Amino acid sequence: MKFFSFFILFLSYSVIQAQIVQPELGWIFDDSVIGRVDIIIDQDSLDELLLEENWFEDHEYPASMIFTKYGIADTVDNVGFRLRGNTSRESAKKSFKIAINSFTPGERYEGQKKLNLNGEHNDPSIARSKLNWDLLRENELPSTRTVHTEFYINDVYNGLYIIVEHINDDFLSLRYGNNSGNLYKCLWPANLNYISSDPNDYKFENNGRRTYDLKNNTDLDDYSDLANFIDVLNNTNINDLYCELSKVLDVEDFLEILAIDVMTGNWDGYSFNKNNFYLYHNPKTDRFQYIPYDLDNTLGIDWFSIDWTERNIYNWSSDWDYLPLYERIMDNPEMKAIFTFYLNQIIMQFDEESFESDIDDLRDLIAPFAELDTFRIIDYGFSYDEFLDSFDGDIPYDHVDSGIKPFYSNRSSSASDQVQSQDIAPIIRYTQVQPLRTLVPISIKTFIEDEEQPESVWAFYNYQSIEDSILLYDDGLHGDGDSLDGWYANVLDSFDEEGVLGLYIVASDQSDQSRTLPCDPYEYVLEAGSSLLINEFMAKNDSTIQDDLGNFSDWVEIYNNSDQAVSLSDYYLSDDMNNASKWAFPDVSIDANGYYLIWCSGDTSLGENHAGFKLSASGEDVALFQAFEEDTVLIDGLSFGIQYSDTSFGREIDAHPNWIFFPVPTPNASNGMFPLSISNESISSIQVSAFPNPFKEELFISNDSDENIECDVFSIQGKLIAHFELKANQTIPYNDSYSSGIRLLKCTSNGKAFMLKLIKQ
Repeated sequence: MKFFSFFILFLSYSVIQAQIVQPELGWIFDDSVIGRVDIIIDQDSLDELLLEENWFEDHEYPASMIFTKYGIADTVDNVGFRLRGNTSRESAKKSFKIAINSFTPGERYEGQKKLNLNGEHNDPSIARSKLNWDLLRENELPSTRTVHTEFYINDVYNGLYIIVEHINDDFLSLRYGNNSGNLYKCLWPANLNYISSDPNDYKFENNGRRTYDLKNNTDLDDYSDLANFIDVLNNTNINDLYCELSKVLDVEDFLEILAIDVMTGNWDGYSFNKNNFYLYHNPKTDRFQYIPYDLDNTLGIDWFSIDWTERNIYNWSSDWDYLPLYERIMDNPEMKAIFTFYLNQIIMQFDEESFESDIDDLRDLIAPFAELDTFRIIDYGFSYDEFLDSFDGDIPYDHVDSGIKPFYSNRSSSASDQVQSQDIAPIIRYTQVQPLRTLVPISIKTFIEDEEQPESVWAFYNYQSIEDSILLYDDGLHGDGDSLDGWYANVLDSFDEEGVLGLYIVASDQSDQSRTLPCDPYEYVLEAGSSLLINEFMAKNDSTIQDDLGNFSDWVEIYNNSDQAVSLSDYYLSDDMNNASKWAFPDVSIDANGYYLIWCSGDTSLGENHAGFKLSASGEDVALFQAFEEDTVLIDGLSFGIQYSDTSFGREIDAHPNWIFFPVPTPNASNGMFPLSISNESISSIQVSAFPNPFKEELFISNDSDENIECDVFSIQGKLIAHFELKANQTIPYNDSYSSGIRLLKCTSNGKAFMLKLIKQ
């Protein structure tokens, strides 16, 4: 059972802030059912591991793991098995770590090198941590994937556990598209206070480990990035802090995470207990990303005799330590206002009916396995009735002050009474500029949040002697995705010469408030490009188009985005961005604004335009290289995710930066031309019309031919919106309740297809 994250990594792609990519749950973390994890370990090893004198040792014992779900059992031999956690090591229901790669370097199970099995012994519901991770994931914030599971050791049921994804290089790659930056695990007392300008001063230890523990790049052991971040945080004038801090931290992501911490009573993170977080220095943005960690002490779990439902949302931090990443934000009006905006968003989320329904569904799913969990009751005596009460009940008992749903309700009410009323300027996030090459159009895209639809969003830029601006749109027609989804975009014409592109975004709302980000123009370096581009490809050609031998081979289309013919003699195509010379193009030329189709058949003997590799429909690279004297340079390429049968993936229009799925592909033809055929046969027998076009909510679709046809309506991104049958010479009304934008109407009959472009206003 393999899973693939669907993300696209463009060549020469740069951002001001990095939007996280949420990977699919996949086989391990599919939480629709309860799976089972078995550990088979030598009994002497298990006895030694569980000796009190060894509780705080991290020695790994060899074992076998059996992972079972949907009746399918996978066995992984020779894994490492040990205890994990802090206080949980002393508990009766302990937590464990399974290291897939300890004794077999490089080994992974379903993409995971390590799995954390948490007993959640403090939490009678065994659900708080997962609910918090799911809340972060739902809000597109850094979140580890979690799933409940039965856990057995040598056929003895150890109880209901949660599997928690390990935060490591794989975690970073899936979410940020890279993992080479410094990753710091920050545990108590990680207060982020300034010590000095010497990076080595931040390598101090507590309880035998570094407080800011560098988890990778340990050969360099260079803390200069962390020292600079802490310096900016602590020593910048408070009035300049938002601008300066935004240069070294993804501020908006942190403020939204902070709002969730305050609303869920997460006192064991940075903002109250200077504990349990990671900092990742993302090389793509040159900024730190704040990543939460260990979320079980939330939603009414209390060890301080504090009513977390009533605690002041603007005076949340502890009274016994100065935490600058909280205190200084509250002292800066601009960042405090953004924090307030996110508080309001979470309050509304808590009040949705579906929110409580999801909690009930989780309780009902795990209840039978919790009832049989005898380890659950040993540490604090939590009965099964108390397990049920921990979701709906009016407790307290011991260290649990509230049931989960009462906590959400009471916290929402309290926060609503405290939250300040204000109309903020639009929030600007995740600005993207790509590709950073000459000779090709450049896409500018940014995400805007506000209480209402912004009045305008502009991109101001300068390039050599050019100073200008372009209006960005959220209408589904400018490479921005769906209309009214908060993403604004437009495309700059190409530049002929290398240079530095300075750019900033200005967003204004209907109350005449505006925000500029970054405060100083961000500089993007445009490198020399080529007029040749990968324009479209198909990795699963089952019946779309035949190659010159009558086979349905994978294919890649190259486009010449210039008014002159270009020779291919110095170019290479590959399915691996790290292998430039996998297949050399023949000595042919592409005409001005012309196309060249390569068959990825895996057999070069079939013809000069047959590459020696195939494309994987499960996802991989496709890359175009050019040789310059003794060097070979990657000039265009992308890493793509899972592909679908007889559906191509290509640029929205020729040479456009935005990539979309094409339900009706366009090999050797311009992307975006209509009508189009999916076969070599004539389509004259299919005649379809739609009126009015453009339309608002309803239009009429007419089959003007003498045969029955099947029709599909797709969004421009390739999402299926509707399917229906049209009988011969029939006209039917079609109602579209989705947001405005371009629609693709594809009608087929007997292997022939007709494509019509619809525009919903």
